[in-house]
Amino acid sequence: MQVNPRNAAAIKAITAYITAQRPRHLTKAEKLTILQLHAYYRGKGEKAVAQKVAEVASRSLAVVQAVWAEFKKTRKLVDDTPATNTANHATRIPNTPIVRDLVRRFIRDRCATRTRTVAKDVMAMLVKAKYVVVNVNSPKDYHACLRAVRRFIQQQGYARGRQKETSLSAAHILARNAYVRSMLPVPPGKALRLGYFRGGKQVKDYHAMFNHSYFVRWFNSLMDEVEADGHRGVVFVMDNAKYHKGKPDHTPKGTWSKEWLYLACLEYGIEVSPFDLRETMWLLLQSYVVAFVEPLVVQAAKARGHTVVYTAPNYSELQPIETVWSQVKGRVGMQYDDTTTFAMVYERLKRAFAELTSEQIDRHIGHSTTFLKNLDATLRCADDGDDDTLPHGSSSDDDTSSSSDADDNTDT
Repeated sequence: MQVNPRNAAAIKAITAYITAQRPRHLTKAEKLTILQLHAYYRGKGEKAVAQKVAEVASRSLAVVQAVWAEFKKTRKLVDDTPATNTANHATRIPNTPIVRDLVRRFIRDRCATRTRTVAKDVMAMLVKAKYVVVNVNSPKDYHACLRAVRRFIQQQGYARGRQKETSLSAAHILARNAYVRSMLPVPPGKALRLGYFRGGKQVKDYHAMFNHSYFVRWFNSLMDEVEADGHRGVVFVMDNAKYHKGKPDHTPKGTWSKEWLYLACLEYGIEVSPFDLRETMWLLLQSYVVAFVEPLVVQAAKARGHTVVYTAPNYSELQPIETVWSQVKGRVGMQYDDTTTFAMVYERLKRAFAELTSEQIDRHIGHSTTFLKNLDATLRCADDGDDDTLPHGSSSDDDTSSSSDADDNTDT
């Protein structure tokens, strides 16, 4: 019998809807319907009953025959068990509280030191802790384990880090360690921290007033004032502003001519030939200057028995003034709308500073101090070799940050 073309689309849609909505396993109600159709066609003496029932019920011939056989054998029908995957299966990475806590502490410790963390680092840590076994001579087994680690990291909720982020340079690591060592809290009575503020009239914005020459003169007068108060061996903490790190005037520069660069190389004992290229001479001189020529204020402080320490790059958490400023900017920024003017921003900024309380500033200082102590503990733990929390470099080219990598890069 031919189907009316106008009804064909409707019939097709109905069939598709039924197929999508009914469960894949047979319910008892469906089995009863199939059994009733068996009884109907058999009562009429029809032939090929199973095929006709299968056509009406839109089920396979094997399913219809299985329902009839089940009833003949047991004289009853029951619901089929839905297909599920509830059993525990063996995994390459043990998903236990101990392993999860170990991975969490490993990633957090590396984040505290701004160390990149990738899936290969996590796998190496688990292998060292003997929770995972990898056949290093089998690339197939190695990559299979690496994929298992990536899946495990994803299941734990770690996100992929930014691809363009880089790890700390060696110079930044040295600056961080020097700052942490100098700024650790000391017992009461063992040291005194002073804040010197110089008043007076400013004829223009201090950014325009403070160049390197001005700052060197100001710093020398500051040391005079400190020593006049009877203090010796003072630690001066500075940020990384350009005028804080100015070298002596006679320090070689990249703009010098080849003749002057050659003479500077001879003065510093750097072996070069007068026939070398100017760029070659400057690269050698630049490396020497960075390594051995200290900023002018550092030399001046050392000559008088003091120390200059620069703040750790990329560690704003260690600077209470940075966290306070971040809070102020956040409050002002949340008030922005399409009608905001510069005058309104200025008034909101003044109000945000006026609303700062001593308790809030003290909490910022306490947060920075706690972060400093935790960072020092992490660095010392890595230095003692208790864990691979501070490797010198990553084993992968993939980048991460303070966040974790859900594929190959992992950061928290």
